[in-house]
Amino acid sequence: MNSAIILAGGTGSRLGTEYPKQFLPINNNQIILDLSINVFKKNPNIHEIILVCHNDWLEKIENKFDNIIIVPGGRSRSDSSLSGLLKCNKNCKNVLIHDAARPYLKQQLINDCLKYLNKYDAAIPVIKCNDSLVKIENNKTKYLNRNQIRLIQTPQAFKYEKILYALKNKKDNYSDDLSTLLDSDDDIKYI
Repeated sequence: MNSAIILAGGTGSRLGTEYPKQFLPINNNQIILDLSINVFKKNPNIHEIILVCHNDWLEKIENKFDNIIIVPGGRSRSDSSLSGLLKCNKNCKNVLIHDAARPYLKQQLINDCLKYLNKYDAAIPVIKCNDSLVKIENNKTKYLNRNQIRLIQTPQAFKYEKILYALKNKKDNYSDDLSTLLDSDDDIKYI
């Protein structure tokens, strides 16, 4: 069984808007979250969707979506991911964790992530960085080799038991779920 967890617990503080970005209206009065959910609903390889939502928005969306499990988010991304994992069906083998504010993913990306889980413990989409990059440390600027840099995207796909163990035993708050997994397991196989 394959589950999708959509994280919608952010507050949108970086965007500086009245609403978190996942609740901003776009096409025909749809909100960004609608688009993200619909992509997963249309995929026959996804058997359940768990939406992890900020507490302030739970009431506003509780009757908006059919056949979706809605759970409150945690204090951090890691806590929210764990909340979603704990609500997955007991037969869940693979899980995709996706940011609600990234609505334009393709079905092929979902399917590719699931396909790689046949061989690996995790599959993470990345894109090349075309910009020049610098690291500033102690008032010194050092250029980084952009050919060695990749930008991590979502959905991040995992063997359910592996990511559940990592998040239950996390040592810190992480910016994404792969970093949690890598910190918990030196023998992880990922692509």
